[in-house]
Amino acid sequence: MDVFLNILIILLAIIIFLVVYYYTSKTDHKRKDYHLPLNQLELEAGAELGVDTRDMQPKVDRQQGTTDISKNVTEHYSLPDKYNENFIRLFARDPAYLYTYWEINNQDFYHHQPVIRLFDQSENSYTDLAIDHGARDWYIKCKANNCYQAVIGYKKEGIFYPLSYSNQIRTPLDRPSDLIDQNWMTIEELSQFKYRIEVDSSAMLKQMEAKRIEADSFSLVKKE
Repeated sequence: MDVFLNILIILLAIIIFLVVYYYTSKTDHKRKDYHLPLNQLELEAGAELGVDTRDMQPKVDRQQGTTDISKNVTEHYSLPDKYNENFIRLFARDPAYLYTYWEINNQDFYHHQPVIRLFDQSENSYTDLAIDHGARDWYIKCKANNCYQAVIGYKKEGIFYPLSYSNQIRTPLDRPSDLIDQNWMTIEELSQFKYRIEVDSSAMLKQMEAKRIEADSFSLVKKE
């Protein structure tokens, strides 16, 4: 009876020790900060810029298993509304419409009538489109399978003053392509074509073999 009681006490002591160790280790893990290691390239780049890479390590929520990167972001960047440049870009949206956007840094442009001059290089003609001062982009009706270029500027006393030229584009077709392969080989033609290749190849091999034998004979004669 005493032996059984002693065994029971030892087992209870072991169980209590394991429970205390489990909760102690769990508390220690919560107090620690877990970091994701940076790769070698990021460490080298940070060292060249004089940045302490230890502060670049994002913290990980141990329970959720997610990385909290937003806490380490101290600056926010946004794209500027303008770049103070003169440019215009032209794209083919579909066979019937073009799309263009621009930026103009010119005072005369905003004091006179702004105009987009669309050149139809396929027909060697152009069309002037009056636009608004506050507009930054425009849809233009066009023809299919034509080459276009846009020029943005302003009109003063009936004279057009160009400020920027766009890229040249060609609009797509409004129908299926005319490039189709109409000369398909039949099975009989394909068989004859294959036979002709094999015959020609055999004849070529025979000629090469004859030339090789002739060369070997010549070399034997030379050696004697």
